[in-house]
Amino acid sequence: MDSETPASDQLQLLRSLVAEDANYCCPDETSPITRSVHLARLRSHFEKCHICPHRNDLEQFSPEVQRNLKSWWERSRPQQTQFTDGFRGLIHNEFERSELRIILNGFMESLWSDWIQRDDQNLATQPKVVIGHDLHGFSFEMTAVAIQCLAEQGCQVIDIGNATTASTSFLVDQTRSEAGLYLSTGVESSQVGGVDLYRRGGMPLSAESLHAIHNLGEISSNRQARKSGGVIPFAGRAIYHEVLQKYYEQIVPEQMLILSSNQTLIDILRVLKESSQGSFQPELIPVDLERQLIVNQTDWLKSGLTSLEFESVCLINGDGQAVYFYDSTGEKIPALEILDQFVSQHHAHQTPGLILGEEYQSRISYDQRFSNAQIRYRQSLRENFAQGMRTSKSHYGLDAHERYWFAGHRPVCDGIVTVGKVLQSGGLKR
Repeated sequence: MDSETPASDQLQLLRSLVAEDANYCCPDETSPITRSVHLARLRSHFEKCHICPHRNDLEQFSPEVQRNLKSWWERSRPQQTQFTDGFRGLIHNEFERSELRIILNGFMESLWSDWIQRDDQNLATQPKVVIGHDLHGFSFEMTAVAIQCLAEQGCQVIDIGNATTASTSFLVDQTRSEAGLYLSTGVESSQVGGVDLYRRGGMPLSAESLHAIHNLGEISSNRQARKSGGVIPFAGRAIYHEVLQKYYEQIVPEQMLILSSNQTLIDILRVLKESSQGSFQPELIPVDLERQLIVNQTDWLKSGLTSLEFESVCLINGDGQAVYFYDSTGEKIPALEILDQFVSQHHAHQTPGLILGEEYQSRISYDQRFSNAQIRYRQSLRENFAQGMRTSKSHYGLDAHERYWFAGHRPVCDGIVTVGKVLQSGGLKR
C-alpha cells in the first residue's frame, strides 16, 4: 500500500479484500478459499493451479505477469467437466452452483419443449420432476439449489430424499414424472461431484444428449414460469423395497459378504436381509478400499476371507449399479461368467437376447459359451444400453463397467437387483 494513502482508505481496502465469499476451491482440497487467496496462489506459481479451471482469471495482474503465468502452464491442460453417464466435475470449481443452473436451464428448456408438444400434457397442470441425492454434504447443498431452480421454472418437484441412481430411475417411472435428477459426490473421487439426468420412464441420458442439454443451458436463461412450482416430499423407499422383494425370494442360503461405500444401499440390503431371511451380510467400507478392490488389488480381501468364512464376496460400486464378484479365495470372477449363469437359466428351446459393450466383441469371438444367444453390441453408456434393451427386447445386458441389465417394462440396471438374481440362480459357489 502507498504510505500516503489515508489510514481510513487503507482499512477500507483491507476490508474489501477479506470480505469476499469463498467461491474457489483448489483441486484435491475440501475447504473453499476467497478470491484473494486464489489470486495469491496464482501469482506465486502454486502447483495445483496447473489443473485449476480458473487459472485464466488474470485481469488483476500486469501484462508481464500474465505472460509469465501463461507460459508456465502451457505444458499442461486443466481438467474439464465430463459428459459420459452424467455431468461430473471438481466440486466448487467445475461443478458448482452456476454450473448446475446451466445444466438445469438446458434440461428444463428441453423438458418444457417436449411437454408443450405432448397431447396429454393437460392431464397435469405442471410437469413433475423427481430429485434424489446421496448423503454427502455437498449433495445436500446442490439439491437445495436444484429444487429452487426447478420450482422457479414451474415444475412440481418430487423430493425423494437420500436415494441411489437406480431408485431414482425407478421412481421417475413409478410416479409417471417427466424427468429425474440424482445428485452425488465422491463416487468417482472424493473431490468430484455431479448429477445424473433421467427422462420419462426413468430412461438415463448420456454423452451426446448431455452435451446438447449443456449447450442449450449456456444460451438459455433461468426462465421464470407464469406459475411457480412446488415441492412434494415423497417417501418412495417403501415402494422401492416392495419391488426389490421379488428378487430376494427363494434365494440360495449362501454366506455372501456384500461390500459397498454407499450407506443408503447398505441400509436397503439390511432391510431385505431381515425380510428374506437371507444369509448374506451387507457391510459398509471406506471409499478408498472400494476403489482398491475395483482395480483388483485384493490382498486385503484374500487375507480377510481366511478368517471370515464367507463362501463368496460381492462389491457394489458407490454408484449403486456396477457389481464385482469374488470367490471364497478372493479371486475376481469374470463378468462374462456371471452373465453365463443368468443365460443358463433359460429353457433349452429359448434363445436369449444379449446386449454387450463393444469392448467384449473381440473376446466373445473366441468364447463359445454364448453360441446360442442373439448378441448385439452397444457403446458402454447407460442411455445406449437402456434404449437397446427396450427396442431389441433383449433379456440381459452387460457393459464394460460391469453393470448388468435386465429386461422389463423399464430396463433395469441396479446392483441390488443383480445380487438378488445371482442368489436366485444358485449363488457363486465354484
